[in-house]
Amino acid sequence: MKIIIKGDSWLINEICISQAGGYEIKDATRKAVKAMPDEFLIKEFLIVNLEEVEGMLDTEYNEAEVMELFKEEGRIEGISGTVKILKDMKVSEAEIIQKICKQYNLTEEKAKKYM
Repeated sequence: MKIIIKGDSWLINEICISQAGGYEIKDATRKAVKAMPDEFLIKEFLIVNLEEVEGMLDTEYNEAEVMELFKEEGRIEGISGTVKILKDMKVSEAEIIQKICKQYNLTEEKAKKYM
């Protein structure tokens, strides 16, 4: 009996394992497709469309990475904006540090970099 659903979750798991081992996304995808058990119906499709599958996974992987960078950039802007507002309100540096440490879960050392 051919297995349909299990194949794609198996594939993603294998790709993640290979990436954790240092493989780039395209190499990890090729390795996973090659190692995929023949009873997974999706294997035939993946082999025929390997280039498109690699491109799609590479795009999604890069998109996730870019989204993380945007989130971090937004966080930095938010903290900086908070510091500016508090300074404009004449809040002491010590109190600003205390407040942003609490609000943004920062260490005192990291908080001081925003001053």
